[in-house]
Amino acid sequence: MYGGYKNNSRETPCDPNRGAREGRVLPTDLANSLKDLSRQERVSLFMVLLAGFQALLHRCSNDEEIGVASCAANRPLAEVEGVIGRFGNDMLLRTSLSGNPTFRELLMRVREVALNAYSNQSLPFGQVLKEVTNRTDVNRNPPFQVMFILQNAPRENRQIPGLSIKWFPLYAGTAKYDLNVWLKIEPTLEVILEYRTDLFRAATMKRVLEDYQTVLRTMVKDPGERVSNLLISSQPRPTPVQRTPTGAKEIVAAKDRAAPKDDVQSRLVELWKAAFGMPIGVDENFFELGGDSLLAARLFIQIEKAFQTELPLAVLLEAPTIRQLAGIISAPIVHSLRSSLVAVQPRGTKLPLFCVPGHDGEIVNLRYLSRSLGTDQPFFGLTAQGHSGEEPNKTVEDMAAHYLREIRTIQSRGPYFLSGLCFGGMVAYEIARLLKTQGEEVALLALFNTPSPGALKGWPFGRICLTKRIAYEFRKLRTLRTKEKVAVFGHQVAGLTRLLHESFQRALWRALPQSSDAGAGKEARRLRSVANLNILAAKAYYPAPYAGRIILFLTEEVGSRYAIDPARGWGDLAAEGIEIYPVAGDNLWFLRADIIGALAEKLRFCIARVHCDHKELPGAFS
Repeated sequence: MYGGYKNNSRETPCDPNRGAREGRVLPTDLANSLKDLSRQERVSLFMVLLAGFQALLHRCSNDEEIGVASCAANRPLAEVEGVIGRFGNDMLLRTSLSGNPTFRELLMRVREVALNAYSNQSLPFGQVLKEVTNRTDVNRNPPFQVMFILQNAPRENRQIPGLSIKWFPLYAGTAKYDLNVWLKIEPTLEVILEYRTDLFRAATMKRVLEDYQTVLRTMVKDPGERVSNLLISSQPRPTPVQRTPTGAKEIVAAKDRAAPKDDVQSRLVELWKAAFGMPIGVDENFFELGGDSLLAARLFIQIEKAFQTELPLAVLLEAPTIRQLAGIISAPIVHSLRSSLVAVQPRGTKLPLFCVPGHDGEIVNLRYLSRSLGTDQPFFGLTAQGHSGEEPNKTVEDMAAHYLREIRTIQSRGPYFLSGLCFGGMVAYEIARLLKTQGEEVALLALFNTPSPGALKGWPFGRICLTKRIAYEFRKLRTLRTKEKVAVFGHQVAGLTRLLHESFQRALWRALPQSSDAGAGKEARRLRSVANLNILAAKAYYPAPYAGRIILFLTEEVGSRYAIDPARGWGDLAAEGIEIYPVAGDNLWFLRADIIGALAEKLRFCIARVHCDHKELPGAFS
């Protein structure tokens, strides 16, 4: 660790590390628009700013592969969050800009690159570089020239008796890399370029800042704009020969591959265009276009109307393009779609991780978690019965028994790795209990923001639940600025309206004669939605203790949602105790693409620890 500092110290009259700085505060309207764009495209502000800078480098150099470095905090474990010291690790973020993407497409590529990097942030970059390049000095000629860092750590005004503490800026007049890009988001969005003076002039850096602001303006104005249409002051070199078909036959063939082949594909192209608000090719991936579970739900409603067929949203994981989806719709037999077991990521040498989704029973958003765990971790989701016309299960016990039968078609014996999101954690717990009673080993039981049994009594409008929730929301509002308070308040009102509507639906369903299921009309079936039935099942679930250990991944606000704190409730049931990992986000968004990396890193640690404890894991696949 200290050797790195010594090797970087070059105190000579012609110090090549001599540096200078140029900065610019971005206008408030642009900063707000960038934050809005990040929310709209389901990416982090860091990813938006990185995409803009890589687009600028691409336009200046005409290189299709743009790699910059960043630094990860690398503190995935709760045990090290309070430890003083630097745990940071460099990451190389290499993005392809081939094919002249739109900014929206570029954001999806940057998100993919960043999530993969976050999932491997604990791998020492210096060690990797040594293995790849066989260098003895990893600090000399690094494989990148630009370091891109967002500084968003809070500055706490600590009060120490007898001491007066003030913040002073410190700059040593050096630049470790050719160009360091520092981004500050508080109190304003500021870009600072720290550069080597033997390579760049101050005027050049000022032009870079001006061009970068132009790029960001273009991104927020029209995310559908092509990167090649950027107008910047820095003139690119002559454009290299484009890798496009030159012969007439090849051009026709390329267009033919992208064009719809039949009526099903043509109709799907229209529906996807309406959903995304832009033309879509038959081989473009739903998720790479920025699709999420909400957009998928709206799209599938239109697909059901157009083709008079019911498809589970999980089919998008296996058929994410128009061409693939058209093949499923056109197929005369679709029995495989009735299975609750969905291979989100079937490849890898490790034992599979099974995950039960939340009360809506859909698994589309689990894709982000799966991809963040790496390509060597098989990942299977368990989607609820009832989405495709099947008779839904109405108790947690019935769901667990059904899912266990599905799991055993993939893995016949233990040890098992089980997990569940929110309500799905209750089902995963019951599956683990069943396996234990059958003499099987459960190596991992991970619950993500799962309420403990009995915690939903009176939820969401019981006195205890309301009191805890209101107190939490008021504490949070006090920390926000006026504009943010208005936005959060509007969001909370919308959420309250939705909860009232869903509670009314569940009350109506309880009032329906249960014997009339077979002849229930359309309205009754709508009231008997999977989500409503699962919430009723959760409220009625009071299980026996579990002869094992439970790992809880909990957001800060989850304790304010329920009558019983999840840590206390699950702690009373776990014979071998519980293990708690705090995670970012809230109950709705903690699987969001831009923050899933930290959660995945903690989960990977838990899985790796199990593999270390089991030196020789038995074969899992039958």
